[in-house]
Amino acid sequence: MVLGLTGRVSHTTSKADDAMDLSYVGTTQFGDVKIDVADTNVGLGGYLMKVLGQKARLYGNAFLDLHVFDVDRTQNFVDRIDGDGTAFSLMSEWGLMHDILNQYIVGNVYARVGYNFGFSVKEKAAGDDYMRLKSDGYFVLTPGYSLIAQKRIYPSAWFQIRPYASIGIEYDVFGAPDFAKYKFAVADDFTKYDIDIDPLWANIGGGVELLSARGMQFGIDYRYQYNDAIQLHNIKVSGSYRF
Repeated sequence: MVLGLTGRVSHTTSKADDAMDLSYVGTTQFGDVKIDVADTNVGLGGYLMKVLGQKARLYGNAFLDLHVFDVDRTQNFVDRIDGDGTAFSLMSEWGLMHDILNQYIVGNVYARVGYNFGFSVKEKAAGDDYMRLKSDGYFVLTPGYSLIAQKRIYPSAWFQIRPYASIGIEYDVFGAPDFAKYKFAVADDFTKYDIDIDPLWANIGGGVELLSARGMQFGIDYRYQYNDAIQLHNIKVSGSYRF
């Protein structure tokens, strides 16, 4: 069994586009909203790995993470809106990777469990305070399965380059929070708004990892996530240090 401590830094950008009917009596108005969210994540935690025979490997990790958000909303009915915010989470992932075809195709059954302490975001429009958004904390339980096609290239005994492509499915057992809160700058109190997100997600992606037995590791990853309500394009650049 391998045990260790690790720190990680990643930067993820997500894009979403939504159209809505803003018409009211006597007026026809359609709205289009493009949202870009950048998440810079700094985390500290530990990991373990245990080889189970020749074709299976158990892994687990736990991280305390700080997320720093940068939000950009472009809309056709108001000025451009930008904002920033933070969130904290305590998250663990446990999984079993099993060889399907000589390590070129690998299956991974896993589950993420933890607690997200909620987010807080402040937005501005035309340089003035516009809106505050926040959410309560919530528990996370997300099992999933993915198929990974990969090639491990070993420039040395302690270093490898790993290009890969993946396809998978996840299910948020507890689901995302069913509401969040917002408050315009001129308002005194927060107002709840409903959130309805399908808990079933499909994903496809790929990337490259630069891995070492100890020390610095780097990676770049693209993932497209889909459900019947939201489609996300995620680009992630990550780095970590294994002690």
